[in-house]
Amino acid sequence: TEKQIKSFKKAEANAEDGDDFRRVADEIAKAGDKEWAKQLYKKAEAETDDSSNFYQLANSVGEILGDKVWAKKIYKKLESEIESIRSNYIVELCELAGNLCKQLGDKAWAKKLYKKAEADAEDNQDYNIIADGLCEKLGDKAGAKKLYKKVEAEIEKSEEKSWEFIQLAESLCEKLGDKGWAKKIYKRALAEAEDTKDSRNIA
Repeated sequence: TEKQIKSFKKAEANAEDGDDFRRVADEIAKAGDKEWAKQLYKKAEAETDDSSNFYQLANSVGEILGDKVWAKKIYKKLESEIESIRSNYIVELCELAGNLCKQLGDKAWAKKLYKKAEADAEDNQDYNIIADGLCEKLGDKAGAKKLYKKVEAEIEKSEEKSWEFIQLAESLCEKLGDKGWAKKIYKRALAEAEDTKDSRNIA
């Protein structure tokens, strides 16, 4: 409607960053003008420099605009950003892999990212995050099981064994569905418990 067009033009004029342009584009695309929305998504891409905003932009382009090819290019750009910055690297790679599965259904690309994360994993927390992703996003329980075993071995070197055993046991129950193994890990956590808080968490 004329009223909507006026409102959208005002919102576009007031947009200050990539996220603002994306939000306006979302509303315009939903209202039915995908060509106008596409122009604003391009502005959003040019103005976006934060990884969380890149995810939102890729999701909007893929779902609302319906352009999976463009969304894939944005995810490629995001992968390059993760590679170059390498800040919170394992978490970022796994988050990207999860989005590729959910938004594009590209499990082959996601698998490559999980392998890349595994090659650079440094501790039990890293291995646990990757294993959770393999279970949840790819359904690769065999691959996850190997990593959970690494997690268990790495926890032996840790100073906070009880809490980390609890986290592992939760993953074994909720992600892998192996309650027998989880029970053994909870018992190990109990043996390492240092105070009532640890015992309560195990209970």
